[in-house]
Amino acid sequence: MNGIRNTLFILLFTSAAFGYQWPLKPFDQQHNVSATFCENRPSGDVLIHHFHNAIDIPLAEGGEVFAIEAGYVEGVVRTGYASYIRVGRYNYLHVTPLSTLDLNDYVQKGQLVGHTNYPNHIHLIDGYYPDYINPLRKGGIAPFEDGYLPTVAYVKFYMDGTTTEFKNGKVTGLVDIVARLYDKTDNGSLGSNNGIYLAGYQIYDSTGTTALTDPYIPYQFDVRPANEYVTNVYFPGSDLSTYIYILTNRVEKNNYWDTRRFAPGKYKIKVFTEDTRDNRKEFWTTVQVDKQDVTAPAVPLIKQFGGSSNGGWRLSWFKNDSSDVAGYEFWYSVKGDVFKKHSSISAALSAQDTGYTYANYGTSFPLYVRLRAYDDAPIPNYSEFSSTTVMKNNSTAPTVLLVDGFRRSDGYWQEPRHDFVIDYGRMLLENDLAFDGCTLQSIATGQVSLTEYRTAILFLGDDTMFNAAVRQDVADFLEQGGNLFLSGSEMAAGLFRAGQADFLADYLHITLVDDSATVTTVASDRAEAPLIAPEGRMPATDILSPVNGGFTFWTYDAGQTAGVAYKGLFANGGYPGRLVVAGFPFETLADDEARQDLFNEVLRFFDLPVDITESGGATIPQTQRLLTSYPNPFNSTTRIEFVLPGNKGALKKVQLDVYDAAGRHVKRLMQKKLAPGTYHIVWDGKNESGRMAGSGIYFCIFRHGQKTSAIRLVMIR
Repeated sequence: MNGIRNTLFILLFTSAAFGYQWPLKPFDQQHNVSATFCENRPSGDVLIHHFHNAIDIPLAEGGEVFAIEAGYVEGVVRTGYASYIRVGRYNYLHVTPLSTLDLNDYVQKGQLVGHTNYPNHIHLIDGYYPDYINPLRKGGIAPFEDGYLPTVAYVKFYMDGTTTEFKNGKVTGLVDIVARLYDKTDNGSLGSNNGIYLAGYQIYDSTGTTALTDPYIPYQFDVRPANEYVTNVYFPGSDLSTYIYILTNRVEKNNYWDTRRFAPGKYKIKVFTEDTRDNRKEFWTTVQVDKQDVTAPAVPLIKQFGGSSNGGWRLSWFKNDSSDVAGYEFWYSVKGDVFKKHSSISAALSAQDTGYTYANYGTSFPLYVRLRAYDDAPIPNYSEFSSTTVMKNNSTAPTVLLVDGFRRSDGYWQEPRHDFVIDYGRMLLENDLAFDGCTLQSIATGQVSLTEYRTAILFLGDDTMFNAAVRQDVADFLEQGGNLFLSGSEMAAGLFRAGQADFLADYLHITLVDDSATVTTVASDRAEAPLIAPEGRMPATDILSPVNGGFTFWTYDAGQTAGVAYKGLFANGGYPGRLVVAGFPFETLADDEARQDLFNEVLRFFDLPVDITESGGATIPQTQRLLTSYPNPFNSTTRIEFVLPGNKGALKKVQLDVYDAAGRHVKRLMQKKLAPGTYHIVWDGKNESGRMAGSGIYFCIFRHGQKTSAIRLVMIR
């Protein structure tokens, strides 16, 4: 096909070696050109669709169009945007033909053939479908002089066949050389932004004096290529007026610069472009060829994520062991569901950093955070995300330390990372408690101490790492009157096998009965939750027995002890502390509501403020409280729970309303008489008219009798 096209071009070029006149008066004077041959053209939403098969010559609607060569009329369309008349091999598109001309009529050179329609230009096609040729070629339309140099706006480098750009002047592997090029043909309003005629590149040594390759010229647009190849020529980002060329491709197929054939080091690249009148522009740039690197850095390991009462926070992490770390990306979420990259914080984190401080986050929302590291490879390799960490500021509520000790990946959890901390954060948030996060490694290495806090929650998953430093910190914490909730798979069994029976008895107030029990549920006298099997692998559970004043806190389905609690002095301590130990991974409880109820039992045992007291109205509360909604913040719906105190059997009028931050009434959720007990209602975020309320702060007001309670709700849409 290319041979046929080239032969056709040679014949046409030879037959018109001295050029042809313009299709508008004066014939022997140059006119403006607003679009050139083989420019990119969109179609609808497809921005790179086909090649321009002509040149455009501006001429106002109703302008006279004349035949540039004599010939017979071979085609006529009289109406619409695409009206045209073809005389011989020349097609005058966007032209309304004269009514006196019809098929097979003979037309003289310079004879009037029609008038331009509303596109206000002549779309001059030279040749027949699909073998159109460039009217601006030498031997094409004349006179045509072009004294303007083409422009090279920029040159960039991408991984072959992708939009992944090489950064920092480094390339590796298979590379696409991409350049934005355009040409000025005249001083018309559109003549300074036209597509190019010829383009290519050449590779030189680091000094730019010795050529290492022959010039590579993929594009010389004498004949229009098939439209199916347009995406081989134009790079994403091209549109009707933007021409970005992939210089390493061929018209008919993908190609690349194979840097694997070049020794690592610096090279100069010469990009060049020409117009049809031999005006040439060169652009030089330097790149460094590196060996291919497909190994990602080590996953970042969080040390501590802590807030402050004035609304700031600090995140710290351990130094990354990888030698080629270039920086870190900071990803965050306020609800623990959708995570986004924080561009400015990410840009501020360098390879040497092991911490970052943010001063003005506030106390309204929790913050869930992940890190990932990237290296300095030409196309950066990204590590897996770290496990998620979380913190929540509160100017009044006590701060809880949430310790992530989940590290082993050869037990029931097979992934290198996890997000279990999100559930713990939500359970604490349900009770409006402030909390910081850290990892067990930070305690094991002495970076963080439990003794800095009053209450700590330590979940070990299926990790048996409970070394001497951790045991000492736990002992110090409990002896100083701390509250500790500890859970994990084979945690007690691991300590027992490590010869720590005394630690189990003296500090955890347990002894091990069995470490391979098959159980399905965990229950108290108030709630019951099923255990799930993450990744299809049921975690090993420890059956415990309380000792030294400990007592059974939870049971498994067969009545065995699942959790032990203790309140009092620990070993040599002088201050009474409190402890709850679970013989199973608490995060594997499947029922969200039941898991929250069991978690609240722990908080209640620690004398921490808990909003939800009982479920189902089984007992009669003696104090009035409007409970925390969940989720809060919320996106579309939130469940609001409240407690109605009073004597059994007495009915009281209850009213529940939502107001916006300006005090305007949004919706009445309830107005009825109820018996004392615990209730819940779901607000779907709609106002009285049934329309969704906007993002913002709202207040739910609970009234019964002369008493009123309120809670703040935050809707994020």
